Amino acid sequence: MSTNILFFRLYLLAILIFLLIFCFFLSKQLLILLNTNLSLLFIVRDLKKRYSSIRYTYENLFSFYLLRENLFLSIVLSEFVIDLNKNLIQKDVLYGCLAYCYYQKSFYTIAEYYYLKILYVSPLDEKATSTLGAMYYNLGYKKKAYSILNVIS
Repeated sequence: MSTNILFFRLYLLAILIFLLIFCFFLSKQLLILLNTNLSLLFIVRDLKKRYSSIRYTYENLFSFYLLRENLFLSIVLSEFVIDLNKNLIQKDVLYGCLAYCYYQKSFYTIAEYYYLKILYVSPLDEKATSTLGAMYYNLGYKKKAYSILNVIS
């Protein structure tokens, strides 16, 4: 009988030691997670304070990526700026940059989506309308192209 109690106590002691080690590593990971989230929160708050300089930085980085023909980084940068603050840069400028990048990478459906978003934001934008009409014409959608180009004239 006493050996059963001894084995039971050893079993409980082993489980307790295992749980203590598990709790230690779990609390360590929770502290790392909390630290990471707080640092991201401070970074975002700092970016919001300096958002006036972000427009200048965005224009420079976008131009740099276009000169180096790295359109995917241009797309990521533009999408980030759209998600960061919708009033930071004019929407039609951002949508135009995205539409151009997607058109150059032959993602025509996404480019069409952004050209239509430009026309939704500013319906009288002749550059977006003519580019959308030219894209339709190049893709073989003659009726859509003529209907879009008739809006301009």
